[in-house]
Amino acid sequence: MSPITDNIQSRTSWRTYSKEKIGKMERAKLEEFIQRDIKTPFGAKPRFTIIDYESGEQKLGTYGYIKDAQHFIAGAVRKQPMSIEDYGYALEKIILYATELGLGTCWLGGTFNRQGFTKAMGLNDDEQMPAVTPVGYKAERRGMEKIMRWTISSRNRKPWSQIFFEKEKGAPLTLDKAGIYSTAFEMVRLAPSASNGQPWMLILDEDTVHFYHKGKTEYDVLRQLDLGIAFSHFELTMNELGVNGVWRRENPEIDRGNSRYIASWSKTD
Repeated sequence: MSPITDNIQSRTSWRTYSKEKIGKMERAKLEEFIQRDIKTPFGAKPRFTIIDYESGEQKLGTYGYIKDAQHFIAGAVRKQPMSIEDYGYALEKIILYATELGLGTCWLGGTFNRQGFTKAMGLNDDEQMPAVTPVGYKAERRGMEKIMRWTISSRNRKPWSQIFFEKEKGAPLTLDKAGIYSTAFEMVRLAPSASNGQPWMLILDEDTVHFYHKGKTEYDVLRQLDLGIAFSHFELTMNELGVNGVWRRENPEIDRGNSRYIASWSKTD
């Protein structure tokens, strides 16, 4: 396995695919990983599956955003508090594993035909499907895809000074002061998000990290997914460094203007 930081840094959203189906070996590995019981921060248990696209059989529309994908990873999770964040956390782990296998992926939160995927997934009444991703072999990017990436500046990321802060005085956190958390923070900074909005703010409080939704935008499904992805990048990186922790929802009541408290991670060893 490659270091998780390598997969985070190498993975990009891919919207144009080869018509070749995933090979048996890669498919078996991916299916085995998907069927694992992924422990999520807040106890939701999303279920995932690979859905094959068969022209004329499955109406798995993506409104032109995705071309020639032969497979999709779709999931479902019961409706409960923090379940969407947990879904984002789990799907990002799967996406990073697909990256390890050399496969392309692309987060789709609002640009897919929900009716078609709901039917293919067998969604229950008490479940929701917040997002899906195509998965497969990459093909050369189309002109439209290149323009889209340029428009949303998909490779640009906010600087540290806009994302990471000290608890005291609200001062921006420097790389040196981040200490053992510096690599995990950088992996959060590189995390994908809807329209590359990066709607998160992290506050370092000794050995606890508080995650906030930052800004005036509504904390909707897409932002909930974004925070789940940030949780995933942070915890995977800390675990790879040999540092474990626990997730909690205990609002520290730190005033940060328009920001909304979401959750905290505390070091346990």
